[in-house]
Amino acid sequence: MKQEQLLAVMASIGIALMLFLLYQHYHASSLAVCNITDKISCDLVNKSEYSTLLGIPVALLGALFFLVLLLSIPRLENKVVLRWVARVSTLALAFGLYLSFIEAFVLHEWCIFCELSKVVLLVIVILLWKKIKNHKL
Repeated sequence: MKQEQLLAVMASIGIALMLFLLYQHYHASSLAVCNITDKISCDLVNKSEYSTLLGIPVALLGALFFLVLLLSIPRLENKVVLRWVARVSTLALAFGLYLSFIEAFVLHEWCIFCELSKVVLLVIVILLWKKIKNHKL
């Protein structure tokens, strides 16, 4: 599988995860697939005060990020676009790790789908920086 194809698959998975979390953010019914124990619960994390940024659900911001990433894949041969996407993706990962810190040390709750999205984002960041290195950009 080519890097661009893998990036597209990972971005699509990211969109799916974020849309699931967005749905869960707005709906009262909890889905058992994500609520495993009293410490592993997407409901508690996804409806906490940390689940929004300036009133916008983080899941919506994540879905938009992954969508823009998916749409930018055909333009990654342009070194300016590639570097920009790699830097923004790295910043998104840093923000995600900040949210993991909140989960661990403030909420004391974990959201499996949130953490899966960070694994997806980590793979994306690695692929992008590898592409930069391989092209010596």
